[in-house]
Amino acid sequence: MEGIKDLSTIERLKLLKSIRLGCSSESDFDSYLDHYSGELTKSEAKRRIEGLLLEDEFLLLCKIMRGCHSINGIDQGLSIDNGLKVPDYLAVFDTRQCLYDPDSALEAYSSLVEVKTTNNFETKKLGAGFVKKYSAYAELLNLPLVIASRLKLNDKQQWWVIQTKEQFIDNGRKADVECLTNSVGHILLNDFFISSTQDIYIDLIFSNESDVSSIYDPLHGYLKCVTIRSDGNITTLKREHFFLNLFLDCFAQKEVSREKNNNEVIVSRVIDFMQSHLLSDILLRANFSILDGNGAQYTSASRLLALLENGKASIVYRDFIEKALSFFNSETMLFMITKIGDDTANHKLVSSLLSNKLNETRILRNQ
Repeated sequence: MEGIKDLSTIERLKLLKSIRLGCSSESDFDSYLDHYSGELTKSEAKRRIEGLLLEDEFLLLCKIMRGCHSINGIDQGLSIDNGLKVPDYLAVFDTRQCLYDPDSALEAYSSLVEVKTTNNFETKKLGAGFVKKYSAYAELLNLPLVIASRLKLNDKQQWWVIQTKEQFIDNGRKADVECLTNSVGHILLNDFFISSTQDIYIDLIFSNESDVSSIYDPLHGYLKCVTIRSDGNITTLKREHFFLNLFLDCFAQKEVSREKNNNEVIVSRVIDFMQSHLLSDILLRANFSILDGNGAQYTSASRLLALLENGKASIVYRDFIEKALSFFNSETMLFMITKIGDDTANHKLVSSLLSNKLNETRILRNQ
């Protein structure tokens, strides 16, 4: 392992990222950082590795949203020194079933994707020189450039905002929560808000007996019964539908009561009226709520994808959310879908993407 010290900073960080996926805890990984952080401080190396791990969250997002025909990482290793900056991914977005393009005029959209992440409401401003170098690389391949930014609203909620290069520059070369409607992520990934239409009460019974179900909560035990109450309607989930409770768990729930009865715990909670979340956020939260084979939550999208590739993990796709909405709205509408932005603005966004696509096609034909 002494040869690691001879690697460039980016190659060293990529290797440390892979090592992090194999470590069972932060303390295990700290020893590698102590030895191989190189010219970077330990805290800076950890921050940059966290950024590399979060890039994979975008890859996971595209997968579970069924948003891409294909998406591939672009190697940032040894390359010709041409003064260009290479974006993170080459993607072909699948927009055939897009809520905002009912005529499927766009069908698909190919682009280069640069990923930015932050733990705040907005990303740091990207230098004009970096934007120019990323743009020059995109122009070399005759492809548009989009910037995908992960914003963290709170401990349990994050938004992915995807902007065209022009939108990114017009917004001061950064992304923030205010530019959600003036972006193209909801079109490329067919994203929207899901909102509760009333107060929804959920009564849960947990048992310490493992034979009641395979769904386990580390705090309360095995899920035995789920009852949903709203406006006089009462629905008790059958055992084969217990997995739909994962959808409800993606909404913030206030605890109303809790009582212990022998080997059971009875918990009552409520989802408040008009609580709204992005479909993409719900899906990511649902996947990170699933426990791995050791009974622990996945520490990163990178680890989840690595285990998935090895057949040791499973994920839920947007089809799960569609099934949950159909089930919970079967008797009375408990949840509704709300578009991002208004129809006029979205029509203009679709038209601009289509125009970009046609321009790139013309350039290729003329070469």
